[in-house]
Amino acid sequence: MTALVNFLLRMKHLKNRGPKSFIEHKQYLYDIVKLKLWFIWTWKQNHSEEPVSHILRERVDIYRKTDINKELLQAVNLRFDDPEWKTIEQRITELYGKHQSDDDAAKFEEEAFQVVQPTIEVRALRDFEEPAYVLDFKCGSLTYEPPKPEAPDCVQIHIANAIAPRSIFDDKKYLLDCFRSLLDGCTRDYNVDSFWTETWLNSYPKWLEYFPEEWTDNMSEPDKDVMWHFGFWGQFITSRGVFNHRLGNQLRETGVFPFSPRSSRCRVEVMREHIEKMY
Repeated sequence: MTALVNFLLRMKHLKNRGPKSFIEHKQYLYDIVKLKLWFIWTWKQNHSEEPVSHILRERVDIYRKTDINKELLQAVNLRFDDPEWKTIEQRITELYGKHQSDDDAAKFEEEAFQVVQPTIEVRALRDFEEPAYVLDFKCGSLTYEPPKPEAPDCVQIHIANAIAPRSIFDDKKYLLDCFRSLLDGCTRDYNVDSFWTETWLNSYPKWLEYFPEEWTDNMSEPDKDVMWHFGFWGQFITSRGVFNHRLGNQLRETGVFPFSPRSSRCRVEVMREHIEKMY
């Protein structure tokens, strides 16, 4: 019996490491939107002067997950003036007014989700099938932007997961290769001497293992001004692209993001020397 139980647990583990199904993806959309609706009520309780519509637009990302968004998931042209979206904003604002004196966000979350669920369901299959933006990444799961005129010697880097459903942390050499490619590429393309990023990963121990002391020394204070992007909300997505229930529950229980975004900067040659020692 013990051998059978171990076998079944192993099969479940292997299934959970495989690519997600459409059903799993739709459930992820529902779960992350519910968490963001919970966040809207909770944030508004402590920021009474901030309109619900502003929180919806700037602190959470629900619009892109609806069928009102006719572009890709990474759309930059957000039509917040769309009549259908304006109706959703108004209905959610009214629901907050109805439930603002509740003991918790439960009723608001439940009723607000009923408002957005139909348009999310319509878009869900397109959301599941659209090409992943990581296909445009230059260095595996890392990429870099051109330097800004005000900082011509430094590039901003971005992080994704180009090897899903595996984690970028499963094989230590994988990220080292990504960083080596990134350092070679940004110096070749732009002749910069440093790079920087702001991300929740800068509070994540497994990520910090890859960096020299200079990165830690240059680290900013945690950013508590929650915004809509993956720099905050990416921590609630697993390597398979499904909802991270453990961290989602932690946010609900504490009211604090498990990993707050922080920014840092490091010189290219210092980072290069560091990762070569890690091989």
